[in-house]
Amino acid sequence: MNRRWILLLLVVAACASSSRKPEMTGAPPRASHETTMVEPPHAANPDIERLSAEIEQKRNELGLGEPAPAAIEQAPTQPMASPIKEASCRPAKNDTCNASCTLGNQICDNATRICDIAKTLPADAWASNKCARANTTCSAASEKCCKCR
Repeated sequence: MNRRWILLLLVVAACASSSRKPEMTGAPPRASHETTMVEPPHAANPDIERLSAEIEQKRNELGLGEPAPAAIEQAPTQPMASPIKEASCRPAKNDTCNASCTLGNQICDNATRICDIAKTLPADAWASNKCARANTTCSAASEKCCKCR
């Protein structure tokens, strides 16, 4: 099942259980062992948030569009090697391509760092999604670099 659907179902279930009102009878409300606090779907990780913000800034500098949701869903949620560093990547040797590839390398390095952090949070769908999104942006930046002429 898609991680987003699972997360949505958990949030809906949590909201439904916390919105129940006690029965209005003459008796005082019964004590409950249920907790009414709803845990956030993730513990905000400032490193992931900072690295993601840097990726978004560099994505905009490269003129790359917003990653498609379908591409994010298919992207790996593990660190991946930067395609820019492969021998098959041969951009032209000019200032435009050098700048494009520098930004691409920075994006891919940040993606690797996000995914490394996400690996330490295996049950955190938010962190896994940030990794997949970063990897999608890394792939797009790599393609732009490697096809630069």
